Amino acid sequence: MKNFYTLILFLFATQGFSQNSSCQFSDGNYHYNLRLVINEAPSEGFNKADFISFLETNSNISTAEVQFLNDNIIELFRQYHNPSNEAQERIFYVISNYDSLDTYLSSYPESISFPTAYCDCLLSNGSYNYFSALIMDDIPAIDFDKDDYIEHLELNSDISTEDIDYLNSTITEVYRWNTASNSEPVQGALVVLSSSDTLTPFLINYSQAIDYFEFLCDEAELAIDEITLSKSINIIPNPIIDNFSILISNNLVINELIVYDVMGKIILRQNVNSSNNISINKQRLDTGVYFFKFIKDKNSTVKKVIVK
Repeated sequence: MKNFYTLILFLFATQGFSQNSSCQFSDGNYHYNLRLVINEAPSEGFNKADFISFLETNSNISTAEVQFLNDNIIELFRQYHNPSNEAQERIFYVISNYDSLDTYLSSYPESISFPTAYCDCLLSNGSYNYFSALIMDDIPAIDFDKDDYIEHLELNSDISTEDIDYLNSTITEVYRWNTASNSEPVQGALVVLSSSDTLTPFLINYSQAIDYFEFLCDEAELAIDEITLSKSINIIPNPIIDNFSILISNNLVINELIVYDVMGKIILRQNVNSSNNISINKQRLDTGVYFFKFIKDKNSTVKKVIVK
């Protein structure tokens, strides 16, 4: 039987704090990745307006939440262009001016899975790492390089001279990801190194030449840990009427708890770094809906809480 420890926290108001404030991209925005929980892959051209409509229908979000998303999402587009793989067709890239959109979107698990902020993606060699595959009849040659990559775009898409110059100045290297594999998809996979952190929204426009283009960070490796973290935290009771408890299983030590309101504003923040018993009450939380973000190392999970 799993051992449960009661982590009872006394919450207090603090100055605003942003978990992803250091993750700002060179365009001044914040970039995210998410998967839609949907029976069929969204139609071609699925965009920001379609996404918000999907949440209105699937999660019954309020008018205030619709306005928040309209104000804070700049662009949303499909990460992959692979109609033969419906799982990939559900993955989307989001650009936002809000630095904690992943926290906000985590409150809609019935519609969205694994909303993740791209952060700390600069490699030790000073480059940004991308994963790409091209639309082409043959597998790229073993010595396929940057010049071949840009030439493919010239021949197979309507790319301007200015865009070619930009790619030449920002892409530092292109090479085959795995030359030893017998799998054609793996053989066709390319690694693109660049000095730019915004190649994804730039190259997504050339879908007639590029099968997919993905910005790589380590968040994918954290997905299993995030699932474990989410399943290990329970808030009892919920809805909250008086005092309440946060139950932590699997001997996890939570580093930090941040409480957001429905508009994404940080209401409370508490450094925890233990599983000791600390008293808690709801004195500083008015009636309404809140999102409790629990942070353990590089992982986090969000629980939606109703206070009555």
